[in-house]
Amino acid sequence: MELEPELLLQEARESVEAAQSYRRELGQRLQGLREARRQIKESASQTRDVLKQHFNDLKGTLGKLLDERLVTLLQEVDTIEQETIKPLDDCQKLIEHGVNTAEDLVQEEWTAGFEGYSLSSRRNIALRNDSESSGVLYSSAPTYFCGQTLTFRQVDIIVSV
Repeated sequence: MELEPELLLQEARESVEAAQSYRRELGQRLQGLREARRQIKESASQTRDVLKQHFNDLKGTLGKLLDERLVTLLQEVDTIEQETIKPLDDCQKLIEHGVNTAEDLVQEEWTAGFEGYSLSSRRNIALRNDSESSGVLYSSAPTYFCGQTLTFRQVDIIVSV
């Protein structure tokens, strides 16, 4: 029976050694897990920093490109505006010239020439002096257009006393 306590003691020692060995192995695995966790966190942090920097660079580049495109589009709008307004300005000048000429003619007692038109105070009516059958033209649209020329001749009034 003496063997039995020694066997039990031997088994206990082996169990303790196995437990210690298992504990060391688990400790090493735990250390490996901690190292892996640290590496993952460090890698994730570096990746975040790189991504933030990359997107900030992209934002800067895109912002510059968008600003340049905006300037280009605004210049195109300005050009189109100028090209579109020019005919209106030309038309306005012609109309103003016609109004000024008509005012001058009325003030200086001018009458219409044979090859021109007599202005009517009624809207959309012009009297044609070269028409034999009908001297009046009626229109549903404005009678006078940009670029139309009206000719007049001056009549000298002689008063006999």
